[in-house]
Amino acid sequence: TGAPVATPPTTDKLLCTAVLSAPGNTLNCALPNGVFYEVDTSYQFIQNALETNDLISGSTKLLAPGASVDDATAKLITKGPPEFSPGISYQPITEGTKSVLVVRIALQSPIQVPFFSEFELANSVFGDKVTDEFGVPGNVNLSSQFYACSHTKLNFIPAEARTKSSNYKGDGSDISSNGVVTVYAEQTTGFETATINAITKKLNEMFGVANPSVLADHVMYCLPPGYPAIFKKKIVKSYVNNWLSVFTSSYCTFLSYQMHAFGHNLNLGNANELRTYDDETGMMGSRYGQYNGPEKCFNAAKSWQLGCYSDQTITLDVHHRLYIGPISGVVDYNDSLMKNPVLIKLDQLNSATDYYITFNARKGFNEGTREGGNSVMVVEQGGEGISYADSKLLATLSAESASFTLSDFDSSGLDATITVNMIDGNTAVDVAICIGPCEPDPPSLFPSSSPSTDITGAPVATPPTTDKLLCTAVLSAPGNTLNCALPNGVFYEVDTSYQFIQNALETNDLISGSTKLLAPGASVDDATAKLITKGPPEFSPGISYQPITEGTKSVLVVRIALQSPIQVPFFSEFELANSVFGDKVTDEFGVPGNVNLSSQFYACSHTKLNFIPAEARTKSSNYKGDGSDISSNGVVTVYAEQTTGFETATINAITKKLNEMFGVANPSVLADHVMYCLPPGYPAIFKKKIVKSYVNNWLSVFTSSYCT
Repeated sequence: TGAPVATPPTTDKLLCTAVLSAPGNTLNCALPNGVFYEVDTSYQFIQNALETNDLISGSTKLLAPGASVDDATAKLITKGPPEFSPGISYQPITEGTKSVLVVRIALQSPIQVPFFSEFELANSVFGDKVTDEFGVPGNVNLSSQFYACSHTKLNFIPAEARTKSSNYKGDGSDISSNGVVTVYAEQTTGFETATINAITKKLNEMFGVANPSVLADHVMYCLPPGYPAIFKKKIVKSYVNNWLSVFTSSYCTFLSYQMHAFGHNLNLGNANELRTYDDETGMMGSRYGQYNGPEKCFNAAKSWQLGCYSDQTITLDVHHRLYIGPISGVVDYNDSLMKNPVLIKLDQLNSATDYYITFNARKGFNEGTREGGNSVMVVEQGGEGISYADSKLLATLSAESASFTLSDFDSSGLDATITVNMIDGNTAVDVAICIGPCEPDPPSLFPSSSPSTDITGAPVATPPTTDKLLCTAVLSAPGNTLNCALPNGVFYEVDTSYQFIQNALETNDLISGSTKLLAPGASVDDATAKLITKGPPEFSPGISYQPITEGTKSVLVVRIALQSPIQVPFFSEFELANSVFGDKVTDEFGVPGNVNLSSQFYACSHTKLNFIPAEARTKSSNYKGDGSDISSNGVVTVYAEQTTGFETATINAITKKLNEMFGVANPSVLADHVMYCLPPGYPAIFKKKIVKSYVNNWLSVFTSSYCT
């Protein structure tokens, strides 16, 4: 480009970052200014380093003995095989907002107009996030499809507008508000990595930055056809766990090529079947010359790795052997309160290679899947579902009773079987996944007995005595009391020893908020909120749930007021809101917020975790009792009768009343977290209990001032 190039000198050991490029898994030495030098190694050397975790692209440091570089070929010349040294552990962020810079390369000599205008390129990447003078609407594009597939968790936006450095006197545009910049380059017949490096150095010079990744989280180089000549055979080149992807001619605008390249940037390997790229279920397999499609996402292994559905997954292994029940497709993730798993991992504890299962529902933003639509898919992948690895599609189960067997799973002598019990179009599927022998289906979650009433007068459906009652195991603190949680949000305490719970926690048989509890011959006592069983409870794997500790989460503060005898609560709705949200709420006097729950979590997380008031909501038209609407400050007042009842029974009564007041199935529909703030001495037994909180759950309970 005519820009000065500082060539690293020959040294005993050159230190750089090891970065793979795809296709081909070429090993590169990445320098701090963003340029790459290819390292001459064998395919097997790289595979061995990946399998042993000695090489983590974008993280591991590469030490090259007696190294020098050839700028013309962009090759690293060493006197021996490269050595690896651990670097900063880096996993790409697959949630949140990430910026993209589209670099439009125009030939200066000879003059050649690029295939696409800046707007056309921006429209293919961002769609309705950008505008031209004609107000052309955006179509399906890289940004919209990642946004849909992640259920709004991953949002690619245009890089910020930026003017060129005042020290730069050459040609080229500023970065537009649409996230595109035009860079002029001379024709060359040079090596592809050397050509990429020349563009990188010119970008650094144009904007006075040390590395193009300063300009955006992801950078796309869009080259004109035949620049350089060697690129005619290379359609897309992407760097793994890195910021850069490179495209020739029209391929910069084809959706599947864009998402495939960004998948490599996000540490995803290829999706294979009989041959490389053969798995056409998702974007890491075959790619197509299509501008606005196909609309599809990623296979089960890649979806697991991206982590967007981590709160609706199940992990099975030789110790947790069975799942019998429904699976949803990723399109239906988070579709209802009773969430079905969308991904199931069969974890081999003695190997890094595991198996991943999903239902490939062909609809919505996955309408364009080219293989295995409305089928149960079984995929194999190494890397523990975390590291860069290719996957292999093993089975497509598209009919009822279809089955697939993994022999001698995890060298255990047990076969793992995946059987389809029922498929209903693109809506529902029931499976039996068993490592070893399958057991009968557990009984229904839903009780059918006649309702009674609780102390609030609200109807209560009491679960009948059954062979095995199935519920979710939830611990409460202090004391690590084991509870059986039903779908309507009520809890029944389970009488177990402290050692029983500790043993179950240490063996991972019990994961609060996830594990299913099977209670033999169970019945419940509503007055005491106790679960009465004929034997010790049994545990079965449930949906793997990890609480979300980043993002925005809503909180509902429930202010309990005594109706008979009348007792005014310690605090007004505003005072409670101010203690939780501070300056997120206001009163008629404009009192400023102080340090509070929301502000302190926000500070401790460096703005990553933000608690906000629950949305305002009016009571159900069917509810005729007392109590307030949910205010814009995220507080509701609930009236209750005095009681000397047991504490969990009292909590359940409030839960049922909230469900009735707002016509919901569970208070967690109203907010991510719910705080019950009880007046002093309600009920009498609470005098010794200051705070009660449920682990990996939505509910916490406070008495009197302790709520503030």
